Amino acid sequence: MFIQRGNFFLVAQSMLVVAYSAILGARPHIGHYWLAVSRVIAGFGLTMSVIWLLTSYLHLSYLLHLRAQAVEAIREFGAFRKAWQAAGRSPLRKLDIAALIAYAVPVLAGALWVILLILV
Repeated sequence: MFIQRGNFFLVAQSMLVVAYSAILGARPHIGHYWLAVSRVIAGFGLTMSVIWLLTSYLHLSYLLHLRAQAVEAIREFGAFRKAWQAAGRSPLRKLDIAALIAYAVPVLAGALWVILLILV
C-alpha cells in the first residue's frame, strides 16, 4: 500500500507537469492568462508534494513501528534482518530504501514546483 500511494502521487505529479508544459506551449494562443494558469498549476503541484511528503511520513512511521514489533515478536525475522545488514559490504546496504522513497521523491517533486514558480 505504501508503494501504491507513492505511485498515485507520482502519476498525479506527472499529469500536472504535462498540464504545465501544455500551458507554456499554448502561451501564444491564450494570451496573458498563461502566467496565472501556470502559477496555479505549480501551486497545486507544490501543495500535492507537501501532502505526499506528509502521507509518506505517516505511513513510513507506521511501517517502521510494525517492523520493530515484528523483529521483537518473530525471532527468525529479527535474526534475518541483522544478518542481512551485516552481510552487506557496501555502506549503502545500511540505507533504508523506504525512507528514500518516502522523503527524497516528494522533496524532489516539491523542488521542481518551487523552481518553476520562481522561473515563471
